[in-house]
Amino acid sequence: MEEIYVTYIPKLNDSDGLLSFYGININSREKLENINSSAKDMLKGFLKGPKGGNLVPGETVLVYLIEKWHRGKIIACPSNYDCTVKFIDYGNEETVPLDSVISASSLDAATVPQFISCVSNPPLAVKYLMPVPLPSEHLSESHHTKLVTRLQDKVFSISKIAKVNGIDLVTIADKYGYLTMFDLVPGDLDTLNTGGDQVSYYLF
Repeated sequence: MEEIYVTYIPKLNDSDGLLSFYGININSREKLENINSSAKDMLKGFLKGPKGGNLVPGETVLVYLIEKWHRGKIIACPSNYDCTVKFIDYGNEETVPLDSVISASSLDAATVPQFISCVSNPPLAVKYLMPVPLPSEHLSESHHTKLVTRLQDKVFSISKIAKVNGIDLVTIADKYGYLTMFDLVPGDLDTLNTGGDQVSYYLF
């Protein structure tokens, strides 16, 4: 078993019957603070200067968001004012103002080696999959909101049981034991139509 901190849960999708989420090992949470501290020291006062630079899809950057620096990869730059970034230590994608993004091309030559050192380590966020034996009508916006409330920003134990397209398929447990779908979306699922028998559909 491994303890992880759940960082992001994408919108539900029943195309493959799997629920995906991102998490980091609980021992890696300190690394998030270290990244922010290193970037803050390196870029002290830089918020008053030019940002953005010549951004290229796939390029690793630093993004200033909610008063912290985060590592990200450029997905696209649809305008001269913002760009879409995947936050590699969390798993989510966001559109952010261009002036909150710093790339190597926006720095002076003396700072570039420090920048590369800060952004070059592997991403902390890992994508996981869980089986979700529910029909598509249960994969609604309200269910996703409840899953986020139940799982995101919390610590769980996972056990890896298989790989699907190179991604770990896992079971997930809190301190009380393995979670069921009723645990994850409480009070919002009627008894499924099973000829009158009441069943609990387990995630795992």
